Amino acid sequence: MTVDSATLGHSGLSKVHPERILLIAAAGDTVGAATYQPGNALGVSEEKIDATKGDAPDNWTDAKWIGGTPGAVNSISVKDRDLTLTRNTQSPVRVPWGESAEVILTVTNIGRETAAPFEIAVDGAEALVGNMLPAGDSTRVTIPISKPPAGENIVHAELLFSGDQDTTNNVATWTVMGGMAPGQAVIGEVMAQGAEWVELYNRSPDAVHLSGWTLSDVRTTGQFEAGATIEGLGHVLVAEDAGRVALQYPDLDVPILSLTRWPRLNDGGDGLILRDATATLVDSVFYSAQETEASMERIDLAIAGDRDNYLASQAPLGATP
Repeated sequence: MTVDSATLGHSGLSKVHPERILLIAAAGDTVGAATYQPGNALGVSEEKIDATKGDAPDNWTDAKWIGGTPGAVNSISVKDRDLTLTRNTQSPVRVPWGESAEVILTVTNIGRETAAPFEIAVDGAEALVGNMLPAGDSTRVTIPISKPPAGENIVHAELLFSGDQDTTNNVATWTVMGGMAPGQAVIGEVMAQGAEWVELYNRSPDAVHLSGWTLSDVRTTGQFEAGATIEGLGHVLVAEDAGRVALQYPDLDVPILSLTRWPRLNDGGDGLILRDATATLVDSVFYSAQETEASMERIDLAIAGDRDNYLASQAPLGATP
């Protein structure tokens, strides 16, 4: 419908001052009256919460959706058909290499009508969940996680329900931290004196994502920065002071990573423990007192990181980062 002038009211609806809106029948009776408050974000309308409960200020609020809901049930109102999807399992879900886990979701019918049928699609794969869910009822759904890829994996689940009048509450997201295959990443070299650093080597052709990984000594645990990666068959250095290391080795052409806390390496003997995002041991080395200023170099990358697999560097610079 349209009005018989170019604007609603005198000079249109104010964006600065509250205004009272009146709906008057042809006989002159006031059918409805409501005062809106200005200050809404651009494109956000004022909506009546319950159409059966009059025009009092507490029965109005801002719309949940940009653009409002012209010609449809208000975004903040109870719908006839409305299912919600929520996640019960804490995220991230940490799954060691080769193991499985599960995520628990809940489907709740917050609409007025019985809902049937509905499905949940996990990253696009659809699975029938239920044929009938009465109003106010809920059901739990188990999503299996079977041997996820190593590293950080973002998973999306979407509830599919024909005629759902609010699809903004139909999505659940979580992160799966998959464990690393044994022996894929190893500690290749350790510099425990001066500008301390640790060299890591990726033995596989696939990149290793270090988000959630930790490097520890016997006292301190440091976590890798978000986005840290070792390229396939590549090296990285993990350093206490990246700038100092870069000055010491000006020809260095590998990434230098940092930790949230540096596990200060003890010249008198210490240990290094590398764990993936699932807290599973990836590699470790324990060493005794350092008698020289050279680094400890791993002899054979295919052998477990025991102390007998390391010797002092013979390189002219005392290390080969």
